[in-house]
Formats: sequence, C-alpha cells, structure tokens
Amino acid sequence: MRERILAAMGAVALIAAALVARSLIVGDGPTSHEPGRSGDRPVVACTPDLAEVCSALVADGAIRPAARPLELADAAAPDDELDGWITWGAAPGVANFDAPGTWTVPSEVVASAPLGVLVAGGVVGCADGDDWASCVVEGADGGLAVGIGSGTTAQGLARLDPVARALVPADGDFTTIPAAALRRIITSPQVAQSDFADQITTFLTRRGALAMVVGPTPELQEAATRGSTSSVVVPVPRATLTVVLATRASAGAEPLPASAVLSSRRASDALTDLGMTPGTGPAPPESLAGELYAIYDKIR
Repeated sequence: MRERILAAMGAVALIAAALVARSLIVGDGPTSHEPGRSGDRPVVACTPDLAEVCSALVADGAIRPAARPLELADAAAPDDELDGWITWGAAPGVANFDAPGTWTVPSEVVASAPLGVLVAGGVVGCADGDDWASCVVEGADGGLAVGIGSGTTAQGLARLDPVARALVPADGDFTTIPAAALRRIITSPQVAQSDFADQITTFLTRRGALAMVVGPTPELQEAATRGSTSSVVVPVPRATLTVVLATRASAGAEPLPASAVLSSRRASDALTDLGMTPGTGPAPPESLAGELYAIYDKIR
C-alpha cells in the first residue's frame, strides 16, 4: 500500500512539473498579461507631450512601458496590450465617439492647472478680465500669431476648448461653430502649431513668431519672468486644463486609480515641470467630450 501511495504522489508531482513547464513555454501562466488583469503592472501609454510622465512611472516600476506613445488620432484603435492612457482632459471620451466603449469614462484626474495666455509686450486688447473672444479670437482676426496647438491632438484640443466656446453662436451649439473661424486661429502663426512647451520656447527665443501662447498659467508665469515685456492674463470665463488617467474598457478590467500616478514622485515632478498641479482638478463633465468632438470633427 505504501508503495502505491508513493507512486501516486510521484505521478502527481510529474504532472504538476509538466504543467509548470508548459506555462513557462507558451506563456499562459501567472506571468502572462491580459488587459486589466489584477496583480500585474499595467501597460500604460502617454500622449507624446506627456512622455516624461510615463518614463517616470516605468522607472519607479509602477507601469510597464507601451510600445509607443498614444495620440488622439490613434486612441479609437489602441494596441491590444494597453491597459491605460495618460492624456489631456476629455480625450478618452472623444475617442469613444469613433469607437464606443474603448475607454472607461469618466477618467481619473491626476493634475490640473488654470488656462491662461502669455502675451507679448505691446499687444492690446488682452488683459485680465477680458473674455476669450476679445483676447484670442479678435487677436487672431487682427493678424496676431496665436500658439494654441493644432486642435487635432489631445493637448491642442483641450487648449482650444475655451476659445471655441467663445465662437458658439448665441442660438447654436458646438456643431454650429464656423470651421473657418477655428482655422484662422490655428493658422495664425507662420510657424507650425505644436505643444505649449515648444511654443513657450519659440515665444522667448524667436521674437515676433508668436504674440500669444495659450497654456497652463503656472508655466506661462514662469516664462514671463524670462521675457522682459511679456505678461500673463487669465481670460474669462475661467478654464481648467487637466491631465487624466483613462482605463481601457474590457471585461473584468479594474479602473486604474489616480494613485498609480500620484504615488510616484518622479511622475509628479514631471507634471509640475509642465505647470500642472498634481492631485488637483475636477473630472471633465460628461458633455465636454461631445463638445470637443464637434470641434475635432471640424478641423481634422
């Protein structure tokens, strides 16, 4: 009897060893990855202008790196490996209009900052208390070069939002904004539109290339200390720029918490360097994605 028990135990051990070996070879063991699997570091992509945030999270071991950055144009069909996306404002909801259910919304807000305008010396008609129309729209109509982004990236669309609101007709909605008016603002500089960090550099180093730059107020204020005659104004109504962490929608996926980013000092420092305040900001309202999609649809 003892010999039979030992033989049976030996057989079980051999089967278990074979199963472990198989899992290591074909990758169906506990180290394989599926989107949203708990207990595994998520694969998270950033928009290109937030790449330093993802690099910081990878360095801290909080996430696994994505194969490539993820911009709004590709967010409706992201790589299968992705669990999350660090981006701007309501971009995940905008992507969902092209591919419903791709991202779980609302997203987790990880940082925010008030939007303001860096204004070159001598520019009139743009002061604290002025509205976005008289400051930016009329400035572009008058021939001033406005740095605001292309409107086709997640960051550019978020920066364009308050200016586009100023163009909504009194009896209309975002679908009735004249596309030509949006394009006049976007094409106002002779240099190509880009993210606000690059445009601040252009503003400070290429005199006259940009008369205004729309971006997070803290970063603009720091830039103004390096430009002897420039100033920062905050038009009304007040607008907020946010960075969010979106979760890939899939069966059984657990939402990625904001703490996944905020627990990393390196990631918080990267956000601060962009003029954002980590751990602050309201969740974008549900209506914002639809409004931004109407803008996006007009200019892409």
